[in-house]
Amino acid sequence: MDTGRGGELAGAQDDERWAQAQSVLDQQPTREADQRLRRPRRLVWTGIAGVLMVGIAVGVLVSVLVSGSGGNADDLDPPVWQVVSGMVVQGVGALVEIVGIVVMWRAGMFRRDRWSIPGAVLTRTQRTTLLRQVQGRVPMDPRRLPLARDVARRLVVQRAQLLLLVGLLLLQLGQAIASPSLWRSVLAGALVVLYAVLLGQVERNARRAGRFLTEHPRPAEAG
Repeated sequence: MDTGRGGELAGAQDDERWAQAQSVLDQQPTREADQRLRRPRRLVWTGIAGVLMVGIAVGVLVSVLVSGSGGNADDLDPPVWQVVSGMVVQGVGALVEIVGIVVMWRAGMFRRDRWSIPGAVLTRTQRTTLLRQVQGRVPMDPRRLPLARDVARRLVVQRAQLLLLVGLLLLQLGQAIASPSLWRSVLAGALVVLYAVLLGQVERNARRAGRFLTEHPRPAEAG
């Protein structure tokens, strides 16, 4: 087996992927890059639809379980102050959701180019390499600076999603307060743990990415 020739072929393929990713970043994707982007776009929309369906299914299941168990744990209506408190918390949660959507809009998360991700045409190894460079785990490759900066910017923008997570959590907590039941309490507790982990991860990634952008400005910014 000609390992040398195989290595050269693999290197040429990697260089081709890098070139395709750069063309996407320049908003002038090559035909090959555009073809590679179609599948990730379909997967994103399929994933969004799947999450919505799962959310609806979980909501229906919880409603059925709660109604089947008689609602409140002791079959007594909660006091008025508790209902009002729960509704206030839900109202705050809804407000936070609206603010989160506005922040995401202003951060550019709904722009068309947000769906044209240069990393989508790269191999998993190449994407991991860029992420590790942004996180400071491996030395920065100057040839990949524009692509690495794009990864970092997207991680920073993801911080806007934190408000959505907080809003969803408040909505669930408010419901559990206004209409207490075992199932709502369990769901709210599970969401607190899950969202705490997600919030911490998103915030850590955003901080690292922000530090990377500061330490590795674009040539025009550096001058």
